[in-house]
Amino acid sequence: MTVDCSTTPYKKAFVQFQQDQNYDWSITIGIGACPPDDEVLRRLTMIDAILSKKYLVARYHKLPSEARFLIGVAFEGERSGGSRHAHILVRIPNPMKKCTRTALVDSFPSEFEYLWYKLNGASDSIPRLWPVPNKIRKSVPIEFCKAEVARTIYTVKRVQSVEEAWSRFEIVRPSQRKTCLNKNLSVVQNRDRQKRAALGWT
Repeated sequence: MTVDCSTTPYKKAFVQFQQDQNYDWSITIGIGACPPDDEVLRRLTMIDAILSKKYLVARYHKLPSEARFLIGVAFEGERSGGSRHAHILVRIPNPMKKCTRTALVDSFPSEFEYLWYKLNGASDSIPRLWPVPNKIRKSVPIEFCKAEVARTIYTVKRVQSVEEAWSRFEIVRPSQRKTCLNKNLSVVQNRDRQKRAALGWT
């Protein structure tokens, strides 16, 4: 049985939370042009990482949440029926380099669109910048709108408290790669120095 989430506390709290985020842009990846969910998430994760490194700091993971890009994506429609599409909400932070926030908000659609096409089938490496051919640009329609309250609510209104194949919402966050930390490294290095000194190698 499908749960009617329009009146549940979860639904109300979720919609209110999204409404409070002050998103700047609403993006729609249209029916017939939306890649599989995992591919959409991969591209959005890379876009977040690339723009964060370009406009914030290299170690953007250390920034508080409110100082970083916030990207949320809602999937709707059935893939088997050909109606799958995605609504994306983007909150843009105050940039730390290169430009003002107003300039970044204004230029965001063109940067997003370029990276979206450039990351089509690409590996998880930051791409070089060069123009995208018009024949490629026309193959995937993307719609950009300012994310006023009504559009934000529209984006999340069909998200359910129980998982449904046609309804899904994800907050995009680039993964933070952690290096292996050897807590005894200084001890090992000191011991090696002592051995080299005893052997007359240093």
